[in-house]
Amino acid sequence: MTLRFLDRIHSDFSTTSQSHLAVFLEADIATGFPDIVVAEYEPALFVNWDVARLCLEVSDLKVFQYICQNNAQRFSDIQTHLGTNGNNLCRRLSRLEAAGLIRQDDDKWCCTSVKDAFGIKRLVAYELKVDRWGAALTQAVRNKWFASESYIVLPVKQPRTAALETTKEFGIGVFVCGNDFCDEIHASQTFRLPASYASWQFNEWIGRRLAQTS
Repeated sequence: MTLRFLDRIHSDFSTTSQSHLAVFLEADIATGFPDIVVAEYEPALFVNWDVARLCLEVSDLKVFQYICQNNAQRFSDIQTHLGTNGNNLCRRLSRLEAAGLIRQDDDKWCCTSVKDAFGIKRLVAYELKVDRWGAALTQAVRNKWFASESYIVLPVKQPRTAALETTKEFGIGVFVCGNDFCDEIHASQTFRLPASYASWQFNEWIGRRLAQTS
């Protein structure tokens, strides 16, 4: 079902010289292992990838996302909000600065340019738990934490009305996919990117892969 579904949704994404796709299967993030995540990204934004970004850790991305969301932040404010050790925070800020993602302006830390650093245009999550509707819905809601769109894929042609209404309430889209059919019932709500530090994880995974193959 996974391969058939991937063939179906490929046409929903733009693949040109300015837009490429990356597919992640059961990526390991804080909220679980989403079945499929498709990233549509701009390769041009990864051309001048700073090799220092290869050294970034998930904890660094947490700090980076906090700074980006809250504009300029003092060291003490970052430490208080994230509850991190001062020495560890110094190391994280140092790695982010070396990667060109943040700069120090007087006594505050600022993001350089999210627009230039984040190359993903769409980050779409799909849950394909065939016979576990409740688990699929739970994970799909969690996926909104990092994705621009979140979907459930059901193996029936006519989902129950109550199930469809529930997904709409949560902003979750629905596909139905079987041996001889694969259609979108309704679209997901669209969420702003980067939504969390996990959005940055997918961005950095793409950058590292491209850096390895260039």
